[in-house]
Amino acid sequence: MNKYIVKAMLFGAVALGGLTSCELDQYPETGLPTDQTWQKLSDAANYNIGLKSAVRSICGGIYAEKPDLQSDLFNMTTANSTSSINQLQDWSFGSASGMGDGLWANCYGVISNANNIINNIDKINVEEGSQDEVDRNYYKGAAYFARALAYDKLARRFCKAYDKATADQTLGLPLVTSIDVNYKPSRSSLKATYDLIKEDIKQAKLLMGENDVHNADNSLISYNTADALDARISLNCQDYDNAIACAQRTISKYALCSTAEDFANMWKNDEGSEIIFQPVQTKDERINSYDAYISFSTANNGYSPDYIPTQGLIDLYEANDMRQYTYFAATGAVTNDITDENVVIFNKYPGNPALVKTSAQTEFYNMTKE
Repeated sequence: MNKYIVKAMLFGAVALGGLTSCELDQYPETGLPTDQTWQKLSDAANYNIGLKSAVRSICGGIYAEKPDLQSDLFNMTTANSTSSINQLQDWSFGSASGMGDGLWANCYGVISNANNIINNIDKINVEEGSQDEVDRNYYKGAAYFARALAYDKLARRFCKAYDKATADQTLGLPLVTSIDVNYKPSRSSLKATYDLIKEDIKQAKLLMGENDVHNADNSLISYNTADALDARISLNCQDYDNAIACAQRTISKYALCSTAEDFANMWKNDEGSEIIFQPVQTKDERINSYDAYISFSTANNGYSPDYIPTQGLIDLYEANDMRQYTYFAATGAVTNDITDENVVIFNKYPGNPALVKTSAQTEFYNMTKE
């Protein structure tokens, strides 16, 4: 009798072990492994949405203000209480400053998103010559563009200016092109950094093609956005022939504003023929305001900017230059340490009324033009 009891107990233990093993061999309810998320073209489309959001996060707002504030073009006012921004203007910032770390982390976030697409999208099988193949190529091309844009932003902030004679001996960026959370690359040369950027732009243009339908929507990454970035990179790298060729193609497709009203409308309402790439924002999905340049105190009933333009900056624009009437505005009242009634504020980003959520008087959001 005891023999049968022991057998039953052993069988029960084996069965329980098998059941337990089966329970542990399940995917978590809140996530899937990478190989399970690259099976359909719709998976790539979803990753592209995340990529666009990541790209938008490194465009505009403080990321556009930083270079200006590090120059001698703006004076600080007593309204400014943000120490990290102050460190930018007086050049006292260090490697631990949020003004550097945030840009660094967010750009590498874009790079990580792009690497995920570049390294996995070819797992999705599509019919050669089909629309699915065109779409797959577009998503991959957009990822190459995003990676190039992020590395360009990092290189311009954290590396020396490119010099052909010394680029291969000058420190560049840690280059990450694979998906490995344990990978800790050292800094490459500046030449290697820009070689990767230029190769990414080349791949983006090849994959999207000059007749890319996304060219018609300036809120989307397209061949034209890659071509415009190519012009900028070529100029920075002293490849003037390619810079001219890319710039001429871009100019032929995007007419300059012909009147002061059109130019002002472009910066206020985010509409205009000159806009090449402008990540979309909505009233309920806004990012990166320009409140260092323009803000309003309802308590004191006056503008309260952190920075105002120097007279030297204003004087760079001639009297007949339509840009000065958009970029600068006399407010008549400033509520901080400025008592001159003729004070001028930087009005390039006056706030798009379509992006106002609570009060047009205190909200200054514009879609960033890259």
